[in-house]
Amino acid sequence: MFVPLLSGCGDEIFEQIVFAPADQLADDANICDYFRRMPDRSCEHSEVEELFIPSLDAEIRLHALFFPNQQSQKLIIYFHGNGGHIYYRLSHSFRLSELANVFAVSYRGYSKSNGTPSEAGVYQDAAGAFKYASEQLGFATTQTYIYGRSLGAAVAIGGLDSLKYRNAYGGLILESPFYSGRRMAESRGLGWVPGLNNPFDSGSKIANLKVPALFIHGSKDGITPFQQGYDLYQAYPIENKIFKAVEGAGHYGLSRVAGDDYWQWIGNFIGS
Repeated sequence: MFVPLLSGCGDEIFEQIVFAPADQLADDANICDYFRRMPDRSCEHSEVEELFIPSLDAEIRLHALFFPNQQSQKLIIYFHGNGGHIYYRLSHSFRLSELANVFAVSYRGYSKSNGTPSEAGVYQDAAGAFKYASEQLGFATTQTYIYGRSLGAAVAIGGLDSLKYRNAYGGLILESPFYSGRRMAESRGLGWVPGLNNPFDSGSKIANLKVPALFIHGSKDGITPFQQGYDLYQAYPIENKIFKAVEGAGHYGLSRVAGDDYWQWIGNFIGS
């Protein structure tokens, strides 16, 4: 017999689908083991710093990596996508660090962070990262750019929206974002799920923001549809926004397909 789900239960089902962390890393997992993906870099001579920071609710310890750039006063806070763990993002983070300092943060339940991921929880994690970047790393909010990729774009928007000083930041970089959880569910044929409200409603939250924004999306993205990214761009009610379509690119490898243009877009946006 079919038993209707209670209101909100559909949101919980969506969260179970959208969060896909790899097995959590043991506390003694060695970052150097992942440098084999980057034969041109030596772990022993790398300046990357491994950090453990508190979520804003102070109940969760978050795993983060800091990539210094001594020539820059700017910081990029990087929120990754829904799969894997933070060590998989080393190559991309190092490349970003040629433009600015980079602070890559892994959500609860990912990497060496403890806890279990949830929509409300990852917004707390983002807010904790913002606080740490300002109070502990010492970067001015006006010199700080928030970069979210895929699920990380929703985390960046939701975390920023939760702050009273949300519009004090230098800018927002959104790569392959989706418009909302409901639209993502509908794109997967799951719009019928009982009790599904609208988790990760970036389309509504972004209306509260006023910081400059750069959107980057692959034209052939089969995971977060291109139209959702463009609609999110259209929903952003400010003039200081840029949309870059990577023609022929899917959900992954946008920097590879776009080549030097990709890094130039980001560099020009943050003024590096």
